[in-house]
Formats: sequence, C-alpha cells, structure tokens
Amino acid sequence: MDFLIERGWQATHLPRIVERCMCGDEAKRNEFCITFDDGYQSVYEVAYPVLKERKMAATVYVATGSIGSHIGWNGELARRTEPIMTTEQIRELSDDGFEIGSHTVSHRRLTDLSAEDVKRELADSRSALEDITGREVVSLSYPYGAHDSRVLHASIEAGYRYAVCMRLATVTHATNLFEIPRISVRWNTIGAVLLRHIGHAHLEHEE
Repeated sequence: MDFLIERGWQATHLPRIVERCMCGDEAKRNEFCITFDDGYQSVYEVAYPVLKERKMAATVYVATGSIGSHIGWNGELARRTEPIMTTEQIRELSDDGFEIGSHTVSHRRLTDLSAEDVKRELADSRSALEDITGREVVSLSYPYGAHDSRVLHASIEAGYRYAVCMRLATVTHATNLFEIPRISVRWNTIGAVLLRHIGHAHLEHEE
C-alpha cells in the first residue's frame, strides 16, 4: 500500500468504485481498493490495524460455515493453523467501515453445485452475515473465482448487487458488476512484481 501511495496512487473503497461504475463514470487509472477472501483471522490481527492507522478500509469476504473455527473448506482440519475470524471480529470490522461480503457458506465451487445448492449457499451466507453485522450484504466473491452465467443469474436473484472474480484486469465503466476483476496479491507481490501485475491488468483492459 505504502509503495503505491508513494508513487501517486490513491486508496479507495470497493463500494465507491461500484457506485461510480453504476453512474457510467470511468475509474481512475491510479486508484486501487483492497479485498480479502476467506476471512482469516490475520485480516483482523494484522491487516486491520495497518489499514486503520492509514484511515483505509477494505472489503472482507467471509465463508460463513467456518466462522470462528479451524475447519477447512471440505469439513476437514485446515492445512494451515490460522482460524477464520469470529463473529465479534467480523462485527467490529463492519462497525469500523469495512465492507463485509459473502464468500458463500462452504467455499465450494458454485459451478459444481446444483441450482438448489447454489441458491442455498448464496442465501444462507448472506443472511448469516447480515445477522452478524446488522447491515445489508450486497457483495459476493466466488470461491476460486468459479462462476458462469447460471451462477451470475443466481447471485442477482439472491439480492447481491456486485461480485468479484479472479480475472486479471482493471475496472472500467463497461465492467460487468458481477465479474469485477482483481489483481491477486500474495505475500511476495511487492515492488517491481506488483507493478508488473498492474501493468498486465491494464493490458488486459486495453485488449
């Protein structure tokens, strides 16, 4: 974050970008927002204090079936020891201006599920997060980025207003709000590597 800000980039919040897209406005080329998938506790313990110090917020997508546990996505112990955030931690982030979005209940690939299971994953996770935060949940992140026209339609029917995927590109006024692209950032995506990813994303947009 500091690396980008020092080079003239501006941090914003995903809901603001979506709002501008809905109005037909072009996203700024030097603007970025931050999202986290899964809802690991490190978001609360590590990222949250750093962002708060900089007066920044993020969108956190939570798989509700694993809240407060070490349970992996397939009902087995996770390979990593880091747990998912608790309901209290999720609520605190929401109260402090973070957007809380759905990452479904079980983190299964929605494209592999029946229509009824997709409907249940989308509705139940949204309802659970709204109960926790006391706020409407309108944002979705597809587990593994897996989606198709059937999943997109189900997401709209479930009451979501936009969704992010794993496609590498930048956001423009023509972006499908249920296929918002992102740049995947890992622990070692810093400096020149990060700038290279951003450059590739801009090239995808131009194509």
